[in-house]
Amino acid sequence: MPAESKLNISTESSSANSEVDAGKLAGSRFISAGLKEFWVQDLMNPIENFCIRAKFTPNQITIAGLILSFVASFLFATHHLILGGWMIILSGCCDFLDGRIARRLQLKTQSGAFFDSVMDRYMDTAVLCGLAYLFRDSWVLLLVFLAIIGTVATPYIRAKSESLGLDGAGGEMQRPERIVYIGIGAMLSGYLGCLMYPFLSPGEEIPPYFLIIGLSVVAFMSNKVALDRFFKTFNALKATDNRK
Repeated sequence: MPAESKLNISTESSSANSEVDAGKLAGSRFISAGLKEFWVQDLMNPIENFCIRAKFTPNQITIAGLILSFVASFLFATHHLILGGWMIILSGCCDFLDGRIARRLQLKTQSGAFFDSVMDRYMDTAVLCGLAYLFRDSWVLLLVFLAIIGTVATPYIRAKSESLGLDGAGGEMQRPERIVYIGIGAMLSGYLGCLMYPFLSPGEEIPPYFLIIGLSVVAFMSNKVALDRFFKTFNALKATDNRK
């Protein structure tokens, strides 16, 4: 069968099951089912089909997401919240697409999964470093540090648990939620600042309230998930030790 025919069959089959194949969004509890359905079916599926027709590989899309994350970091650090918010959302789209395309084209490999996982850590850290610089003279820096701790600890505990043969997945706040809350919080804060600009004194700025709220949720929930995973694994290992 010609490659083009195979591609058409793959595209059609994805359209049929895109409602259930939400990738990393599937287990998200902080993102509604309606938003997942819109994101997968109405927004991402046409982009996914285009990427396949253009013969972009999953690793190329992952690298694009990494670049967008570093752009978002720079934009946050220089107080360009609207553009920074859009960049991190686009980066999240790349993180969503690479896995979907790998599954559709049957390109899932251990090396690809490893590459994606490592790049995710660079993306998360880059964005939070940009926010740390933005809030370097504010109490909000504490929230950023807590978000960094939770963001780093959550995947590490899962990886360590799985290396010991235990299930370390799950939790209310995972990577898609962190991207959505920080990205939308940044955009709303930027738009609010634009709307309030005519009513402010020269040089006066309003705090990025929505971004601070998003960071607060991420800081608290990411550490909660990390601790939940830690105690789940620790108690399972302790029970195994007691049976010996």
